[in-house]
Amino acid sequence: MDIAYDSGYSNQQLMSRLIRATFGMSPTELRNCASVGPCSETIGQQVATLLQSTLQAG
Repeated sequence: MDIAYDSGYSNQQLMSRLIRATFGMSPTELRNCASVGPCSETIGQQVATLLQSTLQAG
């Protein structure tokens, strides 16, 4: 919940839905995939794009 608020989202559910829509997986699945390594570069690029679009919208 703190991460959602710190990232500018009004609630955790909104952030979770956005993550699922963007990455096709839950935040937990995304975290687990990113910690494995092979998908982390692609996810890193997608996260950077997502953060950039969020900052522009906010």
